[in-house]
Amino acid sequence: MILILFFLLCSTLFGQTGYYENNLVFYKLKNKDIIMQSNKLRVDLEKRINRIEFKANVNFYNYNGTTVFDFKDYLPDFFESYPYGVFSQTYKDTYKLDNIYLKFSLSNVDFTIGKQQISPGTGYFLNPVDIFNQKDYTDPAYEQPGYNAFKIDYFMTLNSQLIFIFSPDSTFDFSTIFVRYKHNFSKFDVSLYLSRYYKHQLDKFFNDEYFCSKMLGLSFAGEFIGLGVWGEFAFFDPESHKNYLEYLIGFDYTFENGLYILNEFYYNSENDKKLFSFEWINYFSGAIKSPMKMLDFSYIDYPLTDLISLGISSLYSMDDNSFSIIPHFIWNIFENTELTFRFVFNSGKKRSFLSSSMGEALFCRLKYYF
Repeated sequence: MILILFFLLCSTLFGQTGYYENNLVFYKLKNKDIIMQSNKLRVDLEKRINRIEFKANVNFYNYNGTTVFDFKDYLPDFFESYPYGVFSQTYKDTYKLDNIYLKFSLSNVDFTIGKQQISPGTGYFLNPVDIFNQKDYTDPAYEQPGYNAFKIDYFMTLNSQLIFIFSPDSTFDFSTIFVRYKHNFSKFDVSLYLSRYYKHQLDKFFNDEYFCSKMLGLSFAGEFIGLGVWGEFAFFDPESHKNYLEYLIGFDYTFENGLYILNEFYYNSENDKKLFSFEWINYFSGAIKSPMKMLDFSYIDYPLTDLISLGISSLYSMDDNSFSIIPHFIWNIFENTELTFRFVFNSGKKRSFLSSSMGEALFCRLKYYF
């Protein structure tokens, strides 16, 4: 209640924007049908005085219909032996400060302190160098949450930038240090990354394990013979675990008629070609980016009119030949109102990554910006 009153007061003093979002989801599972409806209100506040900029947003969530989801209903068949309730998630009405920070700008240095969005990397559906976020392959472009951090942006030259991020936790050992050096070479942007962070995941016996990991990464993005091209490479050195490499490479192209195509290939040397149950839980909870070794993601979008576009995306697991197809329909009803439909179809054998036993889904989203 205090947070709500605070934002009502601030809305009279600061510039105010945001959006209202209504989501309706239909899940068709092997043994049941599920419906969930949710409302989201995001209010953004912004104020700049000379060299100091303040930004914040609060999100309000309201859930209706099915609000308790048991992972067993959405995971491949090898979870049949687990009783309901072992792995579940409950959605409750709530509100939270998603971002709130101050930014101090000097001649060639910016200091940002507070909860802020941190989204490194150049990939679309997945980012190997991003140790902060986990994307949903059915909706990769959806906004990411904020992280509490202190960030320094040092603009060394017109083409070079050095970024230092410190995200505190309960102790220094549990805190995250992230460094990025970015340089522009003509038509290409190249970044180098160095990070130390603490990781939490389940081991093969479903016990919690915590360990420190280091990451050395590289990303690039640019243009080559008319194609947009990009890539990310991340080498991880986790304590008490084997070193491993993740990388992603991709391209996109827009034809004269507006048809847009994109493709990305992802590889993870740590994963086996066989899928294990504890890896699925780690993936579902966001502890790992993928439980599989090789994935291919494709995206196609075509503007039927200035207001309507149709498209389709797909995720293919090369290790077990399972795949997911996600057609979409986007209609800009008015200048500030958007209606989106997304269908999710899974097709894979029993115990595969994208097994057909995980069911199908229809996502409907109405979004109004103000």
